[in-house]
Amino acid sequence: MTNELIEKIRRVINLKEKIKIIGGGTKERLGRKVVGKPINVSENRGIITYDPAELFVTVKSGTPIGSLEEVLKQHGQYLPFEPPHLGEQATVGGVVACGLSGPSRPYKGALKDYLLKVRIINGKGEVLTFGSQVIKNVAGFDLFRLMAGAQGTLGIILDVTFKVLPLPPFSTTVVLEKNATEALRFLSIIAAKYFPLSASCYYNNKLYVRISGYEKSVRRAEKEIGGDILANDHQFWNSVKERTHPFFINSQRLWRLVLPQAAPLLPMEGEWFFDWGGSQRWWKGEEDNREAIFRWARDQGGYAWCHDKEVTLASPLDTALLRIHRRLKEAFDPFGLLNPGRIYEEF
Repeated sequence: MTNELIEKIRRVINLKEKIKIIGGGTKERLGRKVVGKPINVSENRGIITYDPAELFVTVKSGTPIGSLEEVLKQHGQYLPFEPPHLGEQATVGGVVACGLSGPSRPYKGALKDYLLKVRIINGKGEVLTFGSQVIKNVAGFDLFRLMAGAQGTLGIILDVTFKVLPLPPFSTTVVLEKNATEALRFLSIIAAKYFPLSASCYYNNKLYVRISGYEKSVRRAEKEIGGDILANDHQFWNSVKERTHPFFINSQRLWRLVLPQAAPLLPMEGEWFFDWGGSQRWWKGEEDNREAIFRWARDQGGYAWCHDKEVTLASPLDTALLRIHRRLKEAFDPFGLLNPGRIYEEF
């Protein structure tokens, strides 16, 4: 199937037709609308190589991420960045292309930290491989990490290799009563104490802290942090990861801000939801000055995304970053054929 897909893509590229990349269709809202010839990669599926002893797996881009996770679970392993699916049809390629990481992001690392190798076809029809399935051989420029979050604008992902880790043997979640300011301060305190933290979030004057690892260490941290034990915590964290928590339901406009943990709260009235230890902040309110919020996030050393009903708009880039993005686009996709306008209108 992969060779057939490559030939199909090359035929379209040779005609200089713009391409709209389609996978499971679960992340359509995470960027701008794309107009182009649909290229469906969802049939390019299957695990190519899995070596539990060496802690890596190579998988085709159209493979359902849920199926991959089930296979890993059977061997007592998992993807530590906890990729959000955002739908049952979510694919490995879509997760990588959107650069999605779940609640464990600040404690276990981001998706890009677990990428070892990526194979793509670029906008010139060239099949390129970056990285290596052997960690010590991943040297030189980390070009494979550029594919995480590029949303297909630099290349169509054919297959990827992930580093995997053993599942934590024990996990629990505690809940504490805190307001938003207290929650941010408390998170910075416990993060410095070497507790085996694996997730944290805040909503509606409640701070949720997940602790994972060996039971003895988890129990010690649980006692020192305090709070009440959350029942069915797996279900709760899944709702955070998949954005099915009540906060996210029926949101016509939702802001996502990724900021330094010590950044202040956005000085506007509205409803908050924090995760990533306070670095990822979701906000919804009546304020309609999009440019002001983008500017505020940039002034704090972070970025913002505005999720409207059907599309997502990203913070405008400053001149230097825009120049880098353009040069990357020209190198990988000189004719502007791949998912044009998906992230920024300019390319």
